[in-house]
Amino acid sequence: MLQLSNEESAARILLCTIPLDSGIPRGAKDLPIVPKIAIVSLIKWMEKHGYTREQYDFYDIDMLDSSDEKIRAYFREYNPNVLGLSATVSTTYGIVKRIAAIAREECPNAWIILGGSLSASARVVLHKTEVDICIQGDGEIPWVEFLGYRGQYGREWEYSQLAKIKGLTYLDPNGEMQFSGYPESIPATENPYPDYELLKIGIKTKPEALEYYFRDAAPSSWFQSDPRTFEPDRRPKMAALWTTKGCVARCTFCQRSIRGFRRNSVTTLDEHLEELKEKYNVGFIQISDENFGADKKHAYEVARMMKRHDMLWMAGGVRCLSIDGDDVKFYQEHGCSALKFGIESGSQMILDLMEKNFTVEQVYQAVRHCYVNDMYSPLAVMTGMPGENDETARQTGEFLGNMARMGGVPPAEMGLAVFYALPLPGTPLYEYGQHVGVIGTTVDDEEKYLIAISDLGADKSNYININGSSLRDLLFWDFLILYEATRTYYSRSLGTDRVTHSNLEIRTDRLPAEIHGVDLERRERERLYPAMGDLAYRTLKASRHPITTLNNKLTRRPLVAKLPRVVVYFTMRNLLYLEFLVVKACRVLARIFGVRLRPRNLYNDHKLPQPITDEILSERRNDRSLRTIVKLKRDESPTPDTITDRNQQILVQGR
Repeated sequence: MLQLSNEESAARILLCTIPLDSGIPRGAKDLPIVPKIAIVSLIKWMEKHGYTREQYDFYDIDMLDSSDEKIRAYFREYNPNVLGLSATVSTTYGIVKRIAAIAREECPNAWIILGGSLSASARVVLHKTEVDICIQGDGEIPWVEFLGYRGQYGREWEYSQLAKIKGLTYLDPNGEMQFSGYPESIPATENPYPDYELLKIGIKTKPEALEYYFRDAAPSSWFQSDPRTFEPDRRPKMAALWTTKGCVARCTFCQRSIRGFRRNSVTTLDEHLEELKEKYNVGFIQISDENFGADKKHAYEVARMMKRHDMLWMAGGVRCLSIDGDDVKFYQEHGCSALKFGIESGSQMILDLMEKNFTVEQVYQAVRHCYVNDMYSPLAVMTGMPGENDETARQTGEFLGNMARMGGVPPAEMGLAVFYALPLPGTPLYEYGQHVGVIGTTVDDEEKYLIAISDLGADKSNYININGSSLRDLLFWDFLILYEATRTYYSRSLGTDRVTHSNLEIRTDRLPAEIHGVDLERRERERLYPAMGDLAYRTLKASRHPITTLNNKLTRRPLVAKLPRVVVYFTMRNLLYLEFLVVKACRVLARIFGVRLRPRNLYNDHKLPQPITDEILSERRNDRSLRTIVKLKRDESPTPDTITDRNQQILVQGR
């Protein structure tokens, strides 16, 4: 066995966050920055097993918005022998690759370990970046076990010992990707709430950044419709936390890096809320659970604790099957201002493909319970899934319009949002993209895809056509949904189904002109066009996408309900496509002249897959999931014959 000197075995551990949206300043959000709970949990588990503050450091690249030069200088100064990178989503690949390269240059002897959802792409990460090991699933136990390994073996690769640590993926001497199996989770009672003393460590010489975790709640649409928000003795700040971990569902587009559903301690929540009140002036809570209310007994205990501390709160991840009218009434009476349900679509066919396991009617009733109890419930849907077409998009629009009619508030005033599907590794949607040839299966092809979606969101300009319909149709679906919502709302007088209330609409008169002192539009103008005045800039901005701008305005107008569909939709669909072709040509010219543009996947040419139609789906709803279609395609494919292939298949299928 290796004998390491005291200096060699001494731990110098550095944990780093990876920015999620590096183009947006941290102070420009209307909700609090979500605390880095993964880092907090890793540190607390380390300390539980004997590691001290002298042995670790935390450098919050995300919160500090650090330049490469500053990152390089910090790595050089601290010189860790273990560097942990927390990449919570797969859209961070490009940033991880860049930061890992800096780390290898400045700390050539350090172990570079990656955790988070990006680890689902371990084959690419291990072959194409300087990362040595990826941790799959819950990271606390394998992280601490690996630190023990490093203390014993230093920088040596002892593969037989690494194989004993569950949760690791790494390359063996032959270049094959080894996977030691998914690890155990720490006990639910050990799941921490945010520890701001630990989080302060990460922001170094920028202590004012701590305020990004605490935002004024009154300007937020989540709370501005609740009269209790404006009570004179209400503490003004909002903070985010989790009361549970995990999800009970398996939506086919959702990236899940952990399995199971765990409940955090309500006793510890009591202590945490007291601290938030007394130290940070918090009177509002953003519950960031994926599945709030799935355990009704636990949710009721949380609600009682919120009322005890006089907190107004909202939950942004609720399944419509988890609540009934009595639950919503109870939550509202105990300080709840808003609940958001994972709606995704108003088409039952698309809901089935997503494996939502509920019906359109059940969503309608869940939102109705909120309206009856004067609670805000923002609506967001996703379009562009395999199987989407004009009819399913129209059904979604009609559904949203009926929800608006029930609330008695025009769709434009309800905070509607329409996203486009984004395949992420470890999901059936990603595997489907590979089976139909839109996403490659080689290491080079997968990296090309990960780079293409790096630091980008699920908006239309970043859409990769996994659906198979023409771009002429795809470009119009988000507007088709909004047109149909507006048309449905104004098509007839509000009926008896309307819920009487006065506080559900977004009060734009309460919104500040700037969010926390940052005017994003002015910031963009000053950065890109410093010599241009406001009027000239607004004219330029509208002229870049005039048809999109026109549609955004028309979808809000009652006039839409009076105009024939065939005229409006035919005209706008073709004008949007013409605008797309013009913008694409301009982007080509810009590249020819050496102008660097932010990548937009919609403007790239992709092979179109065969669209999914209702005829190929099973008559049984439980078998209509995209997961079933992917399994059938998988069964038709050659059986993996190498260690890497077999382990890659496990990671691609997700948890």
